[in-house]
Amino acid sequence: MGITHVLLETMKVIVGPFALWGIKTQAGSDPGAGIETAVTHYARRLKSGKPPGDIPRFRRGTEDQEDQDAEEGRVFHLAVDSETEAALKREAARQGTSVNRLVDHTIMVFLADMELAEPTFSLS
Repeated sequence: MGITHVLLETMKVIVGPFALWGIKTQAGSDPGAGIETAVTHYARRLKSGKPPGDIPRFRRGTEDQEDQDAEEGRVFHLAVDSETEAALKREAARQGTSVNRLVDHTIMVFLADMELAEPTFSLS
């Protein structure tokens, strides 16, 4: 058996303030790594028999909010595999939102799942 190599893509995302605060609370000084973990977790959930719920309509956001988030330095370059990036793009299109708003949602789903699994968990 040989070693399987997964090619990672760089995916630029803009994270909203509440989602960023949530992941920083758990990931400590490396929120980018926490966001990557949340995105990967969400993509796995999409493939599972128990996919996460949709983004609430009121949280789907606007491009204006994303522009403000970008200006305030909430831009991250994530290392994700092409399958994960494609899954996020498909899911964002299905829900009628942007990938950036979906990433906010992935963070919330991840944090909720981790809290349910281990009430005192921390990524750091």
